[in-house]
Amino acid sequence: LSLIEKDIDDRGGMGIYNGWIYYIQNGRIKRTNLETFDKETVFGTDIYSPFEQLLIADGYLFYKYVSMSSPLFRFDLDTGENIKVLEQNVWWFTVYNEKIYFESSYASGDLYSCDINGRNQCRLVSGDEIPGNGFGTEDINFIGDTIYIYNSSSGIIDLYSLDGAYLDSMSISECYEVADINDSLYALYYIEPNVTEMVSE
Repeated sequence: LSLIEKDIDDRGGMGIYNGWIYYIQNGRIKRTNLETFDKETVFGTDIYSPFEQLLIADGYLFYKYVSMSSPLFRFDLDTGENIKVLEQNVWWFTVYNEKIYFESSYASGDLYSCDINGRNQCRLVSGDEIPGNGFGTEDINFIGDTIYIYNSSSGIIDLYSLDGAYLDSMSISECYEVADINDSLYALYYIEPNVTEMVSE
């Protein structure tokens, strides 16, 4: 067990690529080599900082700033190309199956998708269907061809297809959040209320 870094922003996300772990610390995007523990600053402070969220997918580092009106950027981890993929406001985002899923404004509850270049945008779920939701990493998960969205008003999980069609709902009265499934191990991880140990079934 090795301590890589202290005082990182645990809500900002982390990702590993080519032997480096990327994270946000003090509003900056940094990385640490997992063999040598060398540390580097990828993006320091600028007029838009601090940074709020990052995610690594398909060889890219996606990121946004701390702002209700931050666009979404994409940094190529191999070539160093850094572009703005979404000009509009992005409150929250994730990447799944070579598509970007995002919420455009705080607590709107509107879920959109677009391709990895920001084109072909489509609204999948409206805030009228899931009232009271402002998406975050604890509210939405993608498993196979299904989107699981926690409905904060009803306390249930609504299931949607990847194109936004409603499928079903299920109760989570005994759980606090939907955990992700590790496809390689076929294990479902969860944290029980008032229990700090992670359990695998």
